Amino acid sequence: MRRALDSPVQGWLAWAAAALALCGCARLVPPEVDRREDPLDQTTIARFESADPNTRSVVNLPASAHSAKWWFQAGVAKPQSLTPYARLDSLLDTRLTSLPDSTRVRVMVTFTDTVTMPVFPRLREDLPRNAPLNLALLDTADDVIKEIVKRRSARYAVDTVALKTAFGARILDHFWVTQTCWIQLRADSARSLLNLSQIEYISPDTGRVAPDHDANRANDVDAVRARLNADPYLALAVHDGRMALIDTGVRSEHQLLCDPSHLCMVADCVSGLGTTLSATQCSPTVSPLCSYAGGGDTYPDGHGTKSAAILTGNGKDTKPGTGNGGWFKGITRATLDCFQTYGADGRVVVPAVLRAVQLAMARLDPILVFEMQANQEPDIGHVTKAADNAFGCGFVVIAANGNEKANGVGVPAGARRAIGVGAWQMTFDMPVSDEARGPTADGRGKPDLLAPSYVETAANGSNSDMAEHTGTSGATACAAGAACLLRNWMTATSSWPDPGKVYALLLLSGSHDGPFVPDDPEGVGLIQLIRTGGARYGKTWVSSGTNHVTIHIPIPATGAHRLSAAIWWPEKAKAKNGVAIDTHNDLDLEIVSPGSSGSVKAKSDGKLGVFERTYVDGNPRIGGTWKIRIRPKTMHTPSQVVYWATAVTP
Repeated sequence: MRRALDSPVQGWLAWAAAALALCGCARLVPPEVDRREDPLDQTTIARFESADPNTRSVVNLPASAHSAKWWFQAGVAKPQSLTPYARLDSLLDTRLTSLPDSTRVRVMVTFTDTVTMPVFPRLREDLPRNAPLNLALLDTADDVIKEIVKRRSARYAVDTVALKTAFGARILDHFWVTQTCWIQLRADSARSLLNLSQIEYISPDTGRVAPDHDANRANDVDAVRARLNADPYLALAVHDGRMALIDTGVRSEHQLLCDPSHLCMVADCVSGLGTTLSATQCSPTVSPLCSYAGGGDTYPDGHGTKSAAILTGNGKDTKPGTGNGGWFKGITRATLDCFQTYGADGRVVVPAVLRAVQLAMARLDPILVFEMQANQEPDIGHVTKAADNAFGCGFVVIAANGNEKANGVGVPAGARRAIGVGAWQMTFDMPVSDEARGPTADGRGKPDLLAPSYVETAANGSNSDMAEHTGTSGATACAAGAACLLRNWMTATSSWPDPGKVYALLLLSGSHDGPFVPDDPEGVGLIQLIRTGGARYGKTWVSSGTNHVTIHIPIPATGAHRLSAAIWWPEKAKAKNGVAIDTHNDLDLEIVSPGSSGSVKAKSDGKLGVFERTYVDGNPRIGGTWKIRIRPKTMHTPSQVVYWATAVTP
């Protein structure tokens, strides 16, 4: 009798549980992505040691990968305001105090940005820049820029009238990568600009000096290539890649950069020399060999020359007969556009930086290397916003973290969508302890990673001069070279992968694991590209209603010893009336053992960063279907794109 009564009760309970599960789960709404971006929830499966397309496959994550919270657990966190920032740069404020009222000063003014930057078209890496298909893509990029300019023009028409009529300002230039004007006005009018609520930030038009040959074989570029595991990637049958270097210029006649040369456009963005080429052209040479109208390094030690030679030096023998031709070969064979952005006083010129970014984007250079330091600025500052916008348009951004603790994280290395690079001293085989580091104003850790530095390479004393490239500057060139190699390896499947995928694989190449703290001086530590093993990487999403995203990683029973995983996610800065708004989403990463009752074996659960990394080791090996889980712990926005990467290695 009892069993007869239990049966309907059990049936009702099962029905009620099913109804609750259907009706009680939060609605999952993915973010919108641009049609030129990589789609959501696709996984690329590859081998690190191969670029053969036949070894690659792409599979979709099933809908079941996204697990929802109960409806009452969902929702974004209560909006919070962060520490207010000074809309008037402190250096400029101090300078204005000492100047006569009538002195004309030049300043940068950034307005509230009302234009959503689109993703740019993506060049075919297997074709030369002037191939018909790439010419069409460059034309499309030009059309995209014209549309951006058109959208910004209406706002500029209003803003510039106010600047001219109310403040007597002369408009020196304005830009499309950000809503920023370069203006000249009386010193006694500069502070009054703050009365315009649409102005977010005002700063000087110059920043800091550049962040800054021997018998020591431990610091030659070939030692760097070995430390990075670069040569196995160089040996793959992949495209050489393209990069843009924003620095002090380049001594293009140096033996490591000339005959053969990997340089294409060489331009001075301060004077404008060499900046008027079309997006398909390389700079024409003038006498002597490898000299360009816009060439030359403004720094006596050759800061930009060193960066360029580490990135893409030809490896020519600098001392004939000594057999050291491969010692100084660059990390990549990429084509390099070089933009000089420093003035005669040795300080970076902010308008020149914005011009360089715009030229690089118009030329569809997929990797932007910032070897420069602007003054400290908030997240919505001129150079920081330009870097974040460039990422949003599809470009990788690698930047020097800076060498001075007192000055804080370098600009734009502190940007939310840039990779900030710290330094590893090659000769002493240890991290550099006194470099700039976070937390940033919104609490994020910087640097994101470390790369080799104090590297002997080309210098500016003569066409065969050699010297060390030190600090985070040398490290940034090395990290950018590694990013280019990874990106080239990825192009066996995708002609232009999302920059977030490059970031995730770079972070996966690190040596440290989370959780990461905001004042961590090393991020994921010294990077070393993975030489062999199985790779999986992709792009997914979480929302305020997501409990977790589960990605299955099947591992053979033999041969695998370690499973490593990393995630990185792009956030957007937001501010109102001089107060930054908290838009940080706290995501955690877990590795779960095989089986329906698998447990968390490793996790990275920092609170304020935008990346996590962790791993599990087998003893002696691991096997079965493991899982990585991405858990949104706190969401300040309705949804968030997340890039992820895993490695299964011997």
